[in-house]
Amino acid sequence: MAAQLVWTPVDVVTQRLMVANGADARYVNGVDMFRKIVRNDGVRGLYMGFRISILTNAPSNAVWWASYSVAQRLVWGGVGCLLRRKYGDREGDMMMIRPDSKTVMAFQGVSAAMVGGLSTLIMMPLDTIKTNFK
Repeated sequence: MAAQLVWTPVDVVTQRLMVANGADARYVNGVDMFRKIVRNDGVRGLYMGFRISILTNAPSNAVWWASYSVAQRLVWGGVGCLLRRKYGDREGDMMMIRPDSKTVMAFQGVSAAMVGGLSTLIMMPLDTIKTNFK
């Protein structure tokens, strides 16, 4: 909910910039659009669609966080399988790998990208409704 306090105005400005066209659009950039919205509609104008944004983004975040640890296990497990194939898996022979911070960050990035795609795929219909509702 706190994130929506920041992202809803950004959504409103970007969507209005997308809709604005040709001679009708008298906006220099996003900051100019922001100022004109506040001047014409007040701060309340920046929060049009706030409730529907919460209703669509809360499930999206829930899907993301619920599937992130699963994705990490899949990615790390996949690397473990590759290492077993490369170095063999003899009984009683344990190979311990201590990845450096760059490797951990890379794996977290891959996991985040996987669940971001999944979350977007699942939530796209709701996001389309939200965009059309505003």
